[in-house]
Amino acid sequence: SIGLGKRHANNLSTFQAVSRPSRSGPTDERAKRENEKRTSEHKDTRTLRQDDAATSAWMLARAALDATASEFACAALDESPFLSRAALLDRKLHGNTNQVDTPATRFGQASEPLAVQAYRDKTGFDVRATGLYTCDELRYGASPDGVVVDRAAGEEGLLEVKCLYRERRRSYVSVAKPPARFVAQVQGQLALSGHEWCDLAIWIPNHLAIFRVPRDAYYWDAVLKPGLVAFSDDLRRRRGWRGGWRARAVTRACAWTANAS
Repeated sequence: SIGLGKRHANNLSTFQAVSRPSRSGPTDERAKRENEKRTSEHKDTRTLRQDDAATSAWMLARAALDATASEFACAALDESPFLSRAALLDRKLHGNTNQVDTPATRFGQASEPLAVQAYRDKTGFDVRATGLYTCDELRYGASPDGVVVDRAAGEEGLLEVKCLYRERRRSYVSVAKPPARFVAQVQGQLALSGHEWCDLAIWIPNHLAIFRVPRDAYYWDAVLKPGLVAFSDDLRRRRGWRGGWRARAVTRACAWTANAS
């Protein structure tokens, strides 16, 4: 099963358990493990942010995962409007990690800072940047758009922003509840980060709608996680599983970030 506590300190020295033994002798293997421990100690995947100088490192770490939160609906439930589960498996198998470049994605990327500021202005909450949360086995990860700090209530949650390209010319957001297509992503973020709620902020230039989404442990345990495990198992069978590369890829990404800062 997948270990999922709070990911407030993802120390990569704990990831050595998934590495595949090499064919070298015992002494060489011990030296290798000690070297990997020294180079990975105190690295935290939450330092991998898509908005800083280490964007490529963030992409490298995400590419080493079987699925990220934006892919959970597709991978676990085969419910993406854009991609089938089979097509996602093929993309992962062939190493196709190129970001989708469409008018909608460009609109979202350009609008996200505006949406985050609109959320700050409307709620008065602090929003701080965060990075990549992962499960212990480095199979799955999530990169929320921010961590929300409500100082008055003494609470901390997540922020996920969606900028709706198709509704960009409307005068208001036309949904009255969180759209179903975002549920898997938000619940995956909550499970992997350990937070109890996420504010889903849906933004268009003329309006911002905010939905407080509580963590649903039953949905994660009974619906989403089993689907992700099945996807990961399918992917590993088709790859011919070799485990050590995953820890090395994320460790390199964290080291890259540290050197860039």
